[in-house]
Amino acid sequence: MNKFLTSNHPAARIGLFVAVFVVIFAATYAIYSFALNRATNDLTQQPANGAAAIVDREESFTPGTPVDPPLTLSDFTLTGNDSQPISLSDLRGKYVLMTFGYTHCPDYCPTTMAEFAQVKRLLGDQGANVDFALITVDGERDTPIRMGEYLAAFDANFIGMTGEEETVREIGQEYGLGFEAQRTSNGQVEYAVDHTVQRYLIDPNGNLIMTYSFSAQPETIAADLQAMLAANT
Repeated sequence: MNKFLTSNHPAARIGLFVAVFVVIFAATYAIYSFALNRATNDLTQQPANGAAAIVDREESFTPGTPVDPPLTLSDFTLTGNDSQPISLSDLRGKYVLMTFGYTHCPDYCPTTMAEFAQVKRLLGDQGANVDFALITVDGERDTPIRMGEYLAAFDANFIGMTGEEETVREIGQEYGLGFEAQRTSNGQVEYAVDHTVQRYLIDPNGNLIMTYSFSAQPETIAADLQAMLAANT
């Protein structure tokens, strides 16, 4: 009895079919992998729609939006962490990275403050030339003491500003600010406040020069500030 299978034997035909299938699959996978790698490389090298090129395959940085021409902001006065009046004009001479929010915010605001702290760390010694500020949209609960304690958890030098709701709404018009407290009819103490989550960069002369979305990375903001600070030296 012949120990070897001939090409006409059913088992031989099955083996041949499997071998052919493996070869076809391997070739197809190789072509797919080459195309995928080529496309990925193109993404890391070529800008899309005129935007900056992606500098890392795993993390893209969202750039800020220049305000052109810069907007000369109206001065305003609120109450600071130390319970003393503080005006926007008091911050002249430094860049100001500012946002609107509130201390009971469960998500956006603590994330923003943590990223502000990261921007300051990335700036190193240059961080002394930048003020970081939070204007509350919840003046009813955010007293100066509350603001000070909240911000100290991120950086002791962060500036908090609080005031009457109508005053903050008037100030916010130039920034495109919108906010609304989600109170129930029974006037509950704990409530959320929907609010704009943009970040605003103000130059040493009090002009709004950049806005950043919530998705903008601290590295991007720090890089912008480093370039501006270097240009002013």
